[in-house]
Amino acid sequence: MAWHVRVAALAVLCVFGRANLRVSDSVVRYDLASSSWRIQLTDSALPVPWNMVIPLVCIHAECERQPVFETGFAPCTTVSTSVNSSRQFWLHARPGCTTCASRTSDWIHMRPPHLLYISADSARLRPYMRDGVLTVRVVRVQILEAPNTTCLVHSDDISLELPEYTPALVSLLVENACVAAGMVAPSESLLVRLEQPGVLVCVWQCHPALVRVPWNAAPAAAGAASALSCEAFPAEFTAAFVVAHLAVPSWWKAPELDQEIFDDIDAVSIQLALVLAPLLAHATVACAVQDSIYDFLSLRRNVQHHVAAAAHAGLAYEVIVNNQSVLAGLSSEPTGGALRLECRVTTSEVLRQPADLVALLRPKFRAAMADLQERQPETLLIHFDVARVVRFSKTGEDAMETVTAARSDTIEQYGRGMAFVETLCVLVALGLVASRAAVTWQQ
Repeated sequence: MAWHVRVAALAVLCVFGRANLRVSDSVVRYDLASSSWRIQLTDSALPVPWNMVIPLVCIHAECERQPVFETGFAPCTTVSTSVNSSRQFWLHARPGCTTCASRTSDWIHMRPPHLLYISADSARLRPYMRDGVLTVRVVRVQILEAPNTTCLVHSDDISLELPEYTPALVSLLVENACVAAGMVAPSESLLVRLEQPGVLVCVWQCHPALVRVPWNAAPAAAGAASALSCEAFPAEFTAAFVVAHLAVPSWWKAPELDQEIFDDIDAVSIQLALVLAPLLAHATVACAVQDSIYDFLSLRRNVQHHVAAAAHAGLAYEVIVNNQSVLAGLSSEPTGGALRLECRVTTSEVLRQPADLVALLRPKFRAAMADLQERQPETLLIHFDVARVVRFSKTGEDAMETVTAARSDTIEQYGRGMAFVETLCVLVALGLVASRAAVTWQQ
């Protein structure tokens, strides 16, 4: 079921009297997964590493006459006091909070990069609707450098027309909530609901020995799952793991990233695979964000499951690991305001030297990260490196026959050598006996 609602109006109060946050689509969509209205916003200002993004709801007929604060630079204590003193006009999703960043369990919250989610609970929204219009003020706060006493504050007011929503009866009758939400998964996969506070998160999972393609794709709507697949690894391959830390606004949390960001990561991965296609045989690329909703199986564990399954089937693999190129900083967890991104480049080539592969991938990966930054201007590459190169070359029956034949030749040669030594020893012994007999005869 798809819901499309027209935006009634857009009223703004912001720095310099010009709107930064705008509704980027004239349609407000209903999000089945979270039972919320999903409003796509766009930011016309230069990216700012906001520490907090706070959505407030108007509860008074004249909210626009009561600004939360004087927009611009202000003491951080003043920001908190201003939000506190304006509660008769503006409501926080969590009463009692002053400058609390929103979280996905709140009935109204922001998700990175610029997605506004409002619960479709009509009973909750009705007290704040005026002539069918809900007015939301998005307050963004950046804490400046030490001693952290000054803040840059910015606010935008958005008025939205939202209808009442009645949940479909089917959602009460179907046991699998993901199926009830109209989601489907490709063949050889399962729809799984992940536990997230206040949000229904559905993902599709392949067998752990297979590869999700695209790696960060969301479950599809009915009839659109053909773009998703579970694919097998090549019989022999080399895998290079590239690890990067990306600087992002500190209010971005990996478990709360919106699907828009994952779609951009997958698009960059596909583009990188196309760039590598003339240089590496059967090149594929998958990238994952640590601690995100799609991090239920890491890229490394995915390979390990494949190797274990292949070994169980009677095959053996040679594993060569190269850790010499790891940057010391990449071994630690990213700090606040950073995301850890790991990408796996796979090729069916098994004869290329790890050092040559590392030299090939570094400039290509840097260009891919520049592409991601164009798609998501709030991201910035801090550092990256090829963390490890692993080669899996099959040593099956043909190889074992060669090894067995070589071992037979070695044993045969060893036997011939031992026979020669034994013959030589006998001749030497006979010589000694003969010499002693000659001495005795002379005496």
